[in-house]
Amino acid sequence: MENKKYKYDKFLYNDKWLFKKELKSNDEELIKMLDNELYMWQLLKKYDFIPQILFFDNKDSHYIIYQYIDGVTLNKYKFKDDKEKIAIFVKILEKIEIIHNLFIVHCDLKPSNIIISNNDIYILDFGNAKFIGDKTNYGTPRYCSVPQLKKEKITYNFDIYSLGIILYELLASKPSFDDMDIDSLIKEKEDSDLELSDDKLNTIFYKMTNGFYNDIKSVKKELLESSIDVL
Repeated sequence: MENKKYKYDKFLYNDKWLFKKELKSNDEELIKMLDNELYMWQLLKKYDFIPQILFFDNKDSHYIIYQYIDGVTLNKYKFKDDKEKIAIFVKILEKIEIIHNLFIVHCDLKPSNIIISNNDIYILDFGNAKFIGDKTNYGTPRYCSVPQLKKEKITYNFDIYSLGIILYELLASKPSFDDMDIDSLIKEKEDSDLELSDDKLNTIFYKMTNGFYNDIKSVKKELLESSIDVL
C-alpha cells in the first residue's frame, strides 16, 4: 500500500504482525512530520488507543514500525445502524478528549486515521499534531475548518470541526465536500448548507462546525442527551 508521501507494509516478525510506515523521499518537511509523530508518541504512548511503536529510524531510512492493529478504518467499517454509529463516535470523542487534556490538537482527524478493532478505537498519525496556540500546516483539507485552512493559531476547534465533518459523513453516508483547491474549498465551507435529517443531531453538527463548542466534553454531553432515543 502506498500514497504520494509514504510506503506502507505489513510484515511478520517473531510471529507477530507489524506495520511499517516509510517516507518515499527525503523531503525535509516530511522528515519533520515523522519526528513530530515520534515526539507525540512519547507523550501519548501510555494510552491504550495509541498504537505502540517498536522500531524507528529518522536519520537514514526514515521509517516507523508499529504494532499491527487488526481492524478496519472508520470509513470502511460496516455499521449495523445509526445507534452503532453514534456509540462509536462517542468513543472517538472520549479518546480525543484525553488528547486535548494534554493541550495537544491532532490537526488531521479523518476516518482513515481512526481504526476500529473489536469495539476498541485507535487514533493514528500524529505527524501534524501540535500544542494549543501553535501554528500549523493544514491536514486533510476536506476535514479542516476555515481557520485551519487559513493557518491560524491552533485551537481545540480544529479537531472539533474535523469531528463534526466525520459525524456528518457517518450519519449522511456520503462525502461532505469534493476535492478542490484551497481557496475554492474555503468559499465552499463558508457557504456550506450541509444538514443532517435529524434536527437535534443537525444542531450539534452545526455547532461543531461553527465554533460553538470550547471543548470535547461539551460536545459529548450534548450528543448523549440528544441521542437518547437512538441509543
